[in-house]
Amino acid sequence: MKKAMVVIIASIIFLFIPLNVAALSSKQQEKQEKIINEIMSLINVDMSDIEKVVILHDWLTKNVRYDHATFFSLFDPEYAEKENPLSYTPYGAFVNKLAVCDGYTKAYQVLLNRAGIENKYISGYAWGMRYRHSWNMVKLSGKWYHIDVTWDSGKYNIDNDYGYFLLADDLFSHTDHYWESEVKTAKKSFFGQLAPDKDNIYLGISSQLKMLDDKIFFFSGCFDTPYSMITLYDIKTKKLHTISKKADHIDSNDKYICFYDVDRKKFISFNIEKMKSTVISKLSTEGAGDLDKLVLAGDTLFYKKLDNTSFTYNLVDGQTNTYEYVNIAYTSSNGKYLILGQWGWDHTDTYIYYSLNTENGKLTEIFTERSNTHIKGAYSYKNKTYMNTYYDIYCFDEDTNAAIKLKRPPEIVEKRYANGQADIQNSEYISKIFVVEENSKTYLYYRIGVEDFKIKIK
Repeated sequence: MKKAMVVIIASIIFLFIPLNVAALSSKQQEKQEKIINEIMSLINVDMSDIEKVVILHDWLTKNVRYDHATFFSLFDPEYAEKENPLSYTPYGAFVNKLAVCDGYTKAYQVLLNRAGIENKYISGYAWGMRYRHSWNMVKLSGKWYHIDVTWDSGKYNIDNDYGYFLLADDLFSHTDHYWESEVKTAKKSFFGQLAPDKDNIYLGISSQLKMLDDKIFFFSGCFDTPYSMITLYDIKTKKLHTISKKADHIDSNDKYICFYDVDRKKFISFNIEKMKSTVISKLSTEGAGDLDKLVLAGDTLFYKKLDNTSFTYNLVDGQTNTYEYVNIAYTSSNGKYLILGQWGWDHTDTYIYYSLNTENGKLTEIFTERSNTHIKGAYSYKNKTYMNTYYDIYCFDEDTNAAIKLKRPPEIVEKRYANGQADIQNSEYISKIFVVEENSKTYLYYRIGVEDFKIKIK
């Protein structure tokens, strides 16, 4: 097997990816083929190419973890023995659910080939020409676009998104990607076709996508402004429509897209089924100047102001309820509950967490936590919502409307200052959690530093 080499030239690190990986055994090939067939069963001949491209992209970004240990093994002696050659291959992505960029790219290429979608493997550089990198190009309606599945992956990035999805050359070159190719893309990114020419290269980063029935909603983030453009792509007519050119404070579910329209200076609720925009008068009166957080759950909007006052607003009947000192809000997996964290009402250093049933308005206390280690992130999986502080993980069960604290991971090293505040610099703490299904089992992964550890949950 050819080992990875690191060559340092003028302080620039070039990583030469191992090219020779031992051939798969017949048993390994069988495992890989089984999973590929399962993935391909998610699409059918009646689907458009854009639907297939989205679905296959999403399987990889939602199921494959980035192999940080193999990446660091290329230049950090501490990880030298942790290199996994299979992470450069489709097998690593499909079977081990673990890959570096080459594994992601080649796996996506396998799926695109099976789906009959014209595509290309692109080898280039990233991060200021310091590292070798690879990604895909796909051809839709006769035009080429870039897709970086690795950087879109929620297991690599902070959140799963579509910031590197169907981009044109101009925009992609602004995302720290460098390459040489005779193939030129469309002039504009796929979802940026309705953007003004002067703004087009800025649309696409930190983007989100929602595909429902025969419609795709795309929320395009921007480089130079805090605003997003909300675009609707009609799969049947193959036409794009603009919902908002400048949107802020966006949240959505399968029923609504709620946002603040900067040009109109109004909060808008877009009903997906009815394809209708409605001004939310109550929120528009409040304005967006002191808005800190907007969270949507079912038919209920949670609106938090900078002064720590907040309220919920029902999009159907307009009913509101006011709360104080609620600083944290998450939506449960099925959207039935809002999980709210309230701090300071009793003048103690404690967060009290509640579940708010958005159907009947009932508030239920589910657990307490010290404020300096409050909930940092949440991940929903089926009927459960997993939440992590720096040092602990909680599981909220939507069927029982109750939460439990999981056994603290042994890799955690908790350090605190004399005043009780968390000493993050000297702690080994949880920076991210996510769920992955592997070999008919389900695992909750938690990231500490650059390494991922797992707990079996099913």
